[in-house]
Amino acid sequence: MKRIPVFFCLAALLLLLPLTGWAVETTTCPASFTLNAVNKTRLAAYLYQKSGTQYKEIDRIPAGKSCKVLGKSGQYYKVSYEKQTGYVRQDTFALQAKSSSKALSEMKQTGLSLADYIPQLSMAKRIKLQGTIRTEKPIDTLYVFLWDERQMKAEKAYVISLPEAKTSVNAESLQSQLNLEGVRAGRKMVVVQASSGGKQYALYRTVLSLRGNAKEPASITAQCTFSNNAVADTDLSTIWSPTKTKPALTVDIPAGAKPSLLTMDWKVRPQTWTIELFGDKDALISKETLKTNFYSDHYPLTSDVRRVRITATGEKCSINTLRVYGPQYDTLTVQEWQPLPSKVDILFFPTHADDELLFFGGAIPYYSAKGYKVAVIYATDNGRTRYKEAMDGLWAAGLKYHPIFLGWHNFKASSVKAAMGDWNYRNGDVQMKLVRQIRKYKPSVVVTHGFDGEYGHSQHMATAQMMADAITLANDPTYDPESVQTYGTWQIQKMYAHRYKENQITMDWNQPLEPGSVITPMFLAKEAYDRHRSQQKGFSMEVTSTRYDCRLFGLYYSAVGPDVKKNDFMENIP
Repeated sequence: MKRIPVFFCLAALLLLLPLTGWAVETTTCPASFTLNAVNKTRLAAYLYQKSGTQYKEIDRIPAGKSCKVLGKSGQYYKVSYEKQTGYVRQDTFALQAKSSSKALSEMKQTGLSLADYIPQLSMAKRIKLQGTIRTEKPIDTLYVFLWDERQMKAEKAYVISLPEAKTSVNAESLQSQLNLEGVRAGRKMVVVQASSGGKQYALYRTVLSLRGNAKEPASITAQCTFSNNAVADTDLSTIWSPTKTKPALTVDIPAGAKPSLLTMDWKVRPQTWTIELFGDKDALISKETLKTNFYSDHYPLTSDVRRVRITATGEKCSINTLRVYGPQYDTLTVQEWQPLPSKVDILFFPTHADDELLFFGGAIPYYSAKGYKVAVIYATDNGRTRYKEAMDGLWAAGLKYHPIFLGWHNFKASSVKAAMGDWNYRNGDVQMKLVRQIRKYKPSVVVTHGFDGEYGHSQHMATAQMMADAITLANDPTYDPESVQTYGTWQIQKMYAHRYKENQITMDWNQPLEPGSVITPMFLAKEAYDRHRSQQKGFSMEVTSTRYDCRLFGLYYSAVGPDVKKNDFMENIP
C-alpha cells in the first residue's frame, strides 16, 4: 500500500460525548477527503462576492450542483465554483464529503496514551473537539467528518474557518460540533482534517461504533395495536405464548400506514406457525403455515394489510419481539434470514456464540462478501441472549443464511472426554447429529477450533475432535443408515483447524473486500463482535496475539491436495 506522507502531529484528541454504547479504537481508514457543498434546493442557489459586510450575487448554481468548500464565514461557506471563488448561504447547501484517496496505513498518534482513547459515556448527542491542536505548518481551516464506512459517505460534516493561520489552535474555543440526531447505528469514522495553503491534510481519525441506539429504520410498529403488548418492546424477558383461551396473537395496522415487512424473534421456536393476513373489513387476503425452525423470522406484507394473526404449535413456543416496517426499511439493519441451501461452500463450526469471530477473525465477512454459500453451526446452548447477540453479529458480518444452534450443554468441562460424555448424556448421540448436518448441507470446506482448544478449553477441543471424526463418518455408508437414506453420504474436500501446526496457512483479514474500498473483513468482524455485549468484559478481538491469532489455520484434511498459495480456504475447490 502506498504511504502518503503525514505532515502534522496531533497533540490533542476528540472528546466524545456520545450516546451510551460507543467504542473507540484506531484503525486503517480513509484519511483524505474533498468537501463539497451541494445545492439542496429545487431552484438555483446563488454565488456571492463579499465586499466588507455586503454580499453581491455573481453567479447561480443549479439544483444538485456542487462547489468545493474552502472555509466558513458566518452563515456562508467560502467556496470554489467553476474557477470562481465566492460565498454561498449554508441553509441552501448540504455538506458532502468524498474520499480522495483509497486508504492510508495506520497513522501513529503522537502524545496520546491508551487512556485517551476511552470515551466519556453520556447521553449527550454530539461530538466536539477538546485540547490543543499543534501542527508543523500553519492551518487556516479545520474539517470534521462523521464517515459511514458501509454507505461510503459522510453522514455529518462541518467546517471551521480560523481567523488567522496558526500552528497551535485551542480546540475547546471552537464551538462547532457534530450533532448525532438521525445518525444510523453501525461502524463510523471520525476524521479531522486541516488545510494549509490550499492543501488538505489528515490530522486525526478514529473508529466509533454506535451500537443500536439509533431509531429503527422505517418502523411503523408504534402505530400498530397488539393483542399482547409484550411483543411490542425489545426486552427478551417479555413474551407472548399461545394458550387454549388465546391461541393467536393479532396485530392491527391503522389505515393510511403502508406495511411492507413483518419480523419476529422467537424465544422458543415453534414446530409450525401460521400467519393470516386480512384487509379492510376483516377480508382474508392469505393464509400460510410455515416450518422454518428460525429464531428470527420475517414475512412480506402488502400495503393493504390491516390485520395480522399468528398462531403457533409446539411446547412452550413463544415470541419475544415483533416489528412492522414500512416500504423504506434498511436492509442492512433489518434481518431477513434465508434458509441454508442444500449445498454450502464452507461451514464454520464454533463451540460458543462469539467464537466464530474471536478465533476465525474475518472469515465469515470475507467469504460472505465474496458470494460463497456460508453456513455457521454453533455447538452449545448459550441462552437466548447469546443467541440474539450471535444473530445480530452474523448479520453485521454479512451472513444471510440463518445459523444453526445445536443446543448442547455449555459448561466448564474438565476434559474432552467429560465434555463429550455430558453432551451425549444430555443431548443424545451428538456425533450422529453432527454427521447428519454435514450430510444434509454438504459443505466443501469445514473450519473449526484448534485441537488445543485455543487456551486449553475442553469444549473447544471436543468440538474439533468431533468434526475430525465426523468428516470420516459422513462418507461411511454403514454409519447411521437412516440419514444415508435421507441425504446420502458426503465427502468434504478440506478441513481446517484454528492454529493447527501442520500445513499452516495465514489469512489476511485486513485486505479491502473490494478494490478502492476501505472496508476489510477484520473491520466487519470487529463490528460484528460489538453485538456480543455480554462478552465485552472478558474478551476482545485480537489479530496477531500468539494466544488467539485468528489468521492462522492448519489444513488438517484434504481430498484435493495441499494448498500452494496458503491464503484461501477455498483453494483447489472447483
